[in-house]
Amino acid sequence: MDEKTANEFIKTALRRLRAAARDGSLTHQRKMVSMLYEWVRLAPNGIKEVRPKVIKLLANDDFVAHLAMDAFQFTWSHTMGFGGMGDLVSKGTPQVNKRAIRELADAKKFMARVRNLMASATDPDAVSFWANFVEAWEKPEVDPF
Repeated sequence: MDEKTANEFIKTALRRLRAAARDGSLTHQRKMVSMLYEWVRLAPNGIKEVRPKVIKLLANDDFVAHLAMDAFQFTWSHTMGFGGMGDLVSKGTPQVNKRAIRELADAKKFMARVRNLMASATDPDAVSFWANFVEAWEKPEVDPF
């Protein structure tokens, strides 16, 4: 692909990402955090363009929920133990990609919104998710290396 065509693709992608942020459709993308990082990569001003838009989107409950869901995961471990005394069942540990949240948004504002949504949640699955998310957020970060 020649440079002119590549630049047109980049312009189109940026136009669509910006429009999706404006109209809220970015909120419903399955890989929202990945799309936000692509936007950072493609935008001439990088994170300086994207972060203010993300901070503005924190007013949207759906955006906050999807950002939290995209940054949350369970990691599973199963220990061998000593002399067969390890875990018989794997253990799930909730984790949050705090780095992504901190890079893309104001973490304090984000967590204030999370706590707001947690307080107003009535669905048992939502209550459970928010409790797991906050628990994982409040754990100290461990550097695996």
